[in-house]
Formats: sequence, structure tokens, C-alpha cells
Amino acid sequence: QCRSDALVSALRSAVVQLATQRCRVTLGRAYAAGKFAMLSVSAPCARVASDAVVNATHRLAAPNQSVPEWVYALPEPARSEKIADVRRFGSPNVFDQFRAHVSVGWASDESSVASAVAQLAYEPGATFRADVVAVGSTGAHGTVLRGRDIARFNLTDDAELCAAHTAARAHETWREPSGELRFPYLVPSGPYSQLWDWDAVFLGVATLAHGSRPYLEGSMANFFAAVNRSTGSVTGCLTASLPTVCSSDPSARDALVHAKPVLIQGAWLASAAPGGDPGRFERHAPAMAALLAFWDRPPRRDPATGLRVWHDQLESGADNGVLSRCPSARSNCWSDSQALTLGSADVMALLIREHTAAALFREHWGGAHRTAAAAHRAAAANLTATLHARLWRQDLGHHAAWNTSSREWIEARTYVMALPLWAGAVNASQADAIAASLAGPDMLSAVGLRSASSSDPRYSNADTIVPYSNWRGPMWLNANALACYGLAKYGHTALALEIASRAVAALAADLRRSRAWHEAYSTESGAALAAPGFLSWDTLSAELLSSLRRGVDPFALAARAEPRGSTEPPESRRCDFVKPP
Repeated sequence: QCRSDALVSALRSAVVQLATQRCRVTLGRAYAAGKFAMLSVSAPCARVASDAVVNATHRLAAPNQSVPEWVYALPEPARSEKIADVRRFGSPNVFDQFRAHVSVGWASDESSVASAVAQLAYEPGATFRADVVAVGSTGAHGTVLRGRDIARFNLTDDAELCAAHTAARAHETWREPSGELRFPYLVPSGPYSQLWDWDAVFLGVATLAHGSRPYLEGSMANFFAAVNRSTGSVTGCLTASLPTVCSSDPSARDALVHAKPVLIQGAWLASAAPGGDPGRFERHAPAMAALLAFWDRPPRRDPATGLRVWHDQLESGADNGVLSRCPSARSNCWSDSQALTLGSADVMALLIREHTAAALFREHWGGAHRTAAAAHRAAAANLTATLHARLWRQDLGHHAAWNTSSREWIEARTYVMALPLWAGAVNASQADAIAASLAGPDMLSAVGLRSASSSDPRYSNADTIVPYSNWRGPMWLNANALACYGLAKYGHTALALEIASRAVAALAADLRRSRAWHEAYSTESGAALAAPGFLSWDTLSAELLSSLRRGVDPFALAARAEPRGSTEPPESRRCDFVKPP
């Protein structure tokens, strides 16, 4: 079983390349080749496809296999070349020795084969497009057996292609402890080598099936270890060496002021997954308490409204989003008076989930923790009430943002309107209104939800990454995934599936075009924007559609289903968890 699983895993790395090389196949004449009856094949991409599969899988072939008897009848140098290929790759027909064909029969008597081929009622010239790649079991004479496929990959299926890319590349985001980071951790890949707060949560959850759980757990443990337990402060990214720099600009020297409130929920999701144990995080209880206290006192808690505020737009993760007049100190428009004035639905929704996760941990730990658990449940309820009392706008059909300094509404329409859905923090009528807002033509594009409304005067699909990634229009997969799971939670599954289908199609198109992902996509042209080789939350595309169809939310915060102290999956289930060489 492990060998079959390893074969399928290895093939995934070839699937993306094959998706870019799909071509038309024409069946040629029938001919006899010794004891085999074959059809010749004309397929310009067949050699490329064969090379991709061999390169991905040859390490799994048993060494020094028996050489087929027909090889010894070949003239030199073909005979020696094929013998060498069998011993190294397990097949005589690879690379330069590959000839595309279809084996249709075998018989021990060569003359019978020749006679049968001569009588075959067959007209060559049938043409088709190769849309499926499969690996099958072979019979006694090397022909593939009908109905015995080990795995099939549909190159036209967008979700299947994204899933194959995720499975093949997930291990590239794993890092072992290094320097200041004492636990295993995750990186987004592409141009990013830091451990980032919400990237780690999204990536870790998206790739749990491929072995990410210890790295998600370690990522959260690294953040907890870095928390100042007196102030609750911790930067939004961490690096193995100091000082911490949170930028893709090599000339930058700044760090995100504070981590987004996603760390406790990330820790719970790692703990609740098979192989996790919430007990391993009990030593981090003081760090969790400090983090939540940080958001519960001024200046992060506005005394007049009870709203929690971002230091700047950049800190929220939507780098240059349109909820602020000026994103951060990276811009010339910034002044210190703008700091700590943005009260918006995203920080409230994230904190509702943080307190919910904290309650789950305390309830699991039991004993003296139960009093604190009740306090966290009450805090989540209080945050929900404040969110609606201070930010809900029935006339707009979504929560607006609020400038706590100027006391002015910020009515810009962005993806943030979906986050209270994801947090499960709205009632049915509010959910219906938000769904209608998200479905509006200014928000829903051909490639999924826009990060900002196309009616906003600052709307742009510019391809930028320095000093900010562009959150003023492009489609971001993480925002789309959270919106989809939130919509499905309130029964708007059809809209969720439509959004997900468009977003996943955009990522699949990128793979077919460039064999890689980028961090965002133009909502006008579908063009890939910035950070080639990005993995991070793009990996959410692998299971997004299937999860929605099955009614599964991988980010759901619920009591742990497995008993405390369960172990990692047994060896029989860990074949795909081995890093490819």
C-alpha cells in the first residue's frame, strides 16, 4: 500500500506539467512487433509527458529488474541502451527510447500475431485529446488491465489540478527549528521565507492531509514563545534571526506592529486534528491570556465604542486596503495621528474566534481553567454584540468600518464584509443582506470576489508587491475561501460554490499557464499578480469545492472529537507524509 501511495504522490508532481502539455493524439496504423499487436500513435507531447512521469516516479522502481527477452534481439547500440534503462528506470522505453504506442494484444506465437493484425478491421486516423492521466496495473505481458487503475488525474478538472499541485508542493513550506524559531514552522514559499501569522493558519489547515499538522502546531508555538507576557505584544511575522523584518522588500527593516488575532484558533485547529493534543499547549496558556488582554485594553480597545482597532491597514493583512486613507508608515501620507483609529469587522470577527478557541482549550484542560473558559465565552458574546451595535449598517447591507478618532463612518465595500459570516457572528437576516452585497457586480468578478469594490475610486488591479501587495481590487484566495465557508454556514451554498468555482478556475489557469501560483489575481483579466511560486493560502483551493459540497468547514471551532493523547497517524497511513527527495 505504501508503494502505491508513494507512486500516486510522486505522479502528482507531474500532473501540473502534463496539464500544460495537453495535446491531440492520433491513432495510426496497426502493426505486429514480435509477440505484441500495437497501434502507432502520433502525439507531439507524448515524449514530454513520458519524461515528466519517469522523472517523477523512477526512484520508486525496483532496481535491476529482469530485461524483457525481446530486448536481447535488438541490434546495438539500442540493445545496450535499453538494458541500461531497465536496470536504472525499470523500463526499456524511457527518454530517448520512448515511442508512443498502444499495446492491444499479445500471443506466444509471433506468426499468429502478424496474421491477426493483417485481418484487423481497423481504420487509422482517430483523433482525441488526452484529458486523463492514469496509472494502472499490468498483466502478465505488460499490457494495462481494464478497470485496475491505481489512480486517475483529470487534467480538465480545475479542483483536481489544484489538489495535485498542493499535494506535490506542500512539503516545500515546511521548515525545521532554526535560530529564534525553536519549533517546526511553515513559510508561504515564493519570495517569502518568514513565518507569518495568518499564512501559517490557512496553509497549515489546507495541507493537514499532507502532513502539515506538526508544522502548524510548531508555528503557533513559535508565536506564543515570542509573546511578551507583560504586554501581550508579538510581531505579525517571525524570523530565525533578529531583528525581525516583515517585508518582501530587501531594503525594508520594519516588522508588522502586531500579529493578527488568529494564533489561538490556529493552535486549536492543530490540536483538534488527528495526531494533535491540546494538552501540549497548556504551557502556553499565559501567552494566550496576554495576547487576548492586549486587545482588551486601550489603545487597542476604543473606550468610547468598545471596538478593537488595528494599528494600521497593513497590520490587518490587507496591506493597502481601502478602509484607511493611508495604509501605514511605509507611505508618505502617514502620520502618527492615524495609528490605532481603524475599527473594522475583521478584527472583531477574528477576536470572536480567538475567544472561542481559548474557551475550547480551557474546557479541554479542565479544573481551574473552567472559570476562564466561561469568561472567554462571555467575551465572544460581548464582542459580537459590540460588532453589531457599532458597525452594522442595515442601509448598506453589511458592517461598515469606523474611524475612532474622527468619529466618521468608513463605508467602503471590501471582502471584510464576509468575515462576520465566517465567524458565525450574524443572524439570518444579516447573513442574507451580506450575501446580497457580496453577489453584487462590483464585488463578484469572473475570477471570484474582489478585495475591494470596483466602484471604489481607488480600485486597481496593479501588479505590485513593494511596498504593499495590492488589496484594492485583485482576487485573494484566502478572502474568497473564508467568504465561501461563511456563506455556506448560513445556507447560501449556491453562491459559495459559484464564488469558489471561479476562484479555483483562476488558480488552475495559472498552473496551466505557468506551472505555479501567484499571491493574487486580476479581477479584470484573470492575470496572475505578484509572488510567483506562492503556496500559502492558495493551497485552500485544493479542497474548497469538495468541502463546500460535503458541508465541511475545515476552520470550524468545535470540541475535539478524538480522545486526549491520541498519536500521529500510524505508519500505514503516513506514506504521503514523506518528503519527496
